[in-house]
Amino acid sequence: MSTSGAFDLFAAAFPNEMVPDVIQFILAEWPNVKPPAGKPLENRITSRLAGHLSNAMREYDRPQFRFTCRPKIADAESDTETGELDIQVSSFSPHPDAFLVVECKRLNIETDSGFQSRAGEYVGNDGMGCFISGQYDCGGNVGVMLGYVMTRTIAGAIESIDRLLGSDYRSLRMAQPFRLADSTLVPNQPCVKETTHTLSRNQRFTIVHAFVSFAAIEGALTKVHD
Repeated sequence: MSTSGAFDLFAAAFPNEMVPDVIQFILAEWPNVKPPAGKPLENRITSRLAGHLSNAMREYDRPQFRFTCRPKIADAESDTETGELDIQVSSFSPHPDAFLVVECKRLNIETDSGFQSRAGEYVGNDGMGCFISGQYDCGGNVGVMLGYVMTRTIAGAIESIDRLLGSDYRSLRMAQPFRLADSTLVPNQPCVKETTHTLSRNQRFTIVHAFVSFAAIEGALTKVHD
């Protein structure tokens, strides 16, 4: 795996120049993930993915990332947690905020009652909203959304999200364009998009959106069994 930068051992945030390496690593390893059986929920898929990424990273002479599945977010003012991250990607910096957050959501789900795009959950308070509200504040100005496209196409999932962003851009504090734009951090990848948001004190925050097809890992497993 090539890298576009070097870790600063004293960095106070995950280096933006390393975000493309994380995205490319996830995309490259996704077809090798062993899928859970049946119609799995997000947590089961994410557990398999994080475990696979950790194992794959161990094969490198110089492991670059640590993938932690669902770490709790501590609340300094109470005896409970305020939530949990889906995947925390850590650098080698000892600073507690030097990590990248990956929020995972299922999209395009076939249920007994019919098809659900789940775009609302993706852009809502428990999806993109976690970055906008500050719940996932980790010191940096980049976060990652990972969409598990369960059925149909990635292009269709992106279209469903774009329709909602066109009307919800104010609550998400989005900068133009009010849609999933081609990524500047990870260019030339049709399944990777980007949105820009203005947070408190006019701070700019970028969400990189990566989409993977669940059928890709189901198909890979079928070929192994054939």
